Amino acid sequence: MKRCIGLLLLFCATAYSCASRPHGIRDADAVAFFGGPGDSSAKRQVEPDTLLSSFTVKFKIPNPLIEQGAAGIRRIDPSHENWIYCRAVLLDSLATEVDIASVCRKDSLDANASEVYRRKYMEEQVKPGQFRIRISMESGFSPKSLDPNHWVMYLINAKGVAVEPVNITSTPVVSTNDSIFSASNRISLPRTLMRSDITLYFNRVTFFKEDLLGSANPFIALELVNEQKTVARVVWKRAKKRE
Repeated sequence: MKRCIGLLLLFCATAYSCASRPHGIRDADAVAFFGGPGDSSAKRQVEPDTLLSSFTVKFKIPNPLIEQGAAGIRRIDPSHENWIYCRAVLLDSLATEVDIASVCRKDSLDANASEVYRRKYMEEQVKPGQFRIRISMESGFSPKSLDPNHWVMYLINAKGVAVEPVNITSTPVVSTNDSIFSASNRISLPRTLMRSDITLYFNRVTFFKEDLLGSANPFIALELVNEQKTVARVVWKRAKKRE
C-alpha cells in the first residue's frame, strides 16, 4: 500500500512539475556537478576527497518525528534533533572510482589491498546500466528518524519529468558519542549522533530511451517528499569540459 501511495505521489509530482512548478537550477537548495572535468590529467592531479566533494551536495531536512511548529521555535540545533543533516553524492562511473580511491587513501591501503577493495566494492555496490545517489544522513534524535520510508525520493530531469529509483538500500544506523561547546553555558555538552546511508539506484537510460547522464540532459534534481510536502530539492548540473 505504501509503495502504491509513493507511486501516486510520484505521478502527481511529475504532472505538477511539468505543468506549473519551476524545475530549473535556481530553486534548488544546493547544487553540485556530475561528469567531472573532461581532462583526464586534471582528474589525476586532484585529491580524491576534493574531487568527490564537487559531486556532493549538503542540505538539511526537517526531522519527520518532531512536530515542526515546536521545532521552529528552537533555531539553534546543536544536538541535531530538529533537523537531519544530509550529504548526497551522485555516483556515476567517474565518481565511483573517486569514491573507491578516497577510501583506499583514507585507510592507507597498498596496491594489492586497494585492488581487493575495488573488486568487492564493484561487486556489491555497482549495478550494470545504473548509477547511484548516496545520501548520508545524521540525526541526534532517534534511529527511526533515518528510516527511508519517511520520504518519497525521485529524480526530476531537465524537462521536468520524474524518474523513480529502481532500488533503495540503507545501511544499519551507527551511533557515536561526542560533545559540542555551548558558548552560552561555557561548557561542552555531550550528544549522541546517529548516522546511516540511503542509496538510490537509477537506470541510466529511462523507459523513454533518455540517458539521464547524457549530454542532452544538462542537470538532474533529487527531490525528497514527506507528507506530500517537498522538504528538499538538490541539483547536479553537468560539469563543463575543459579544452
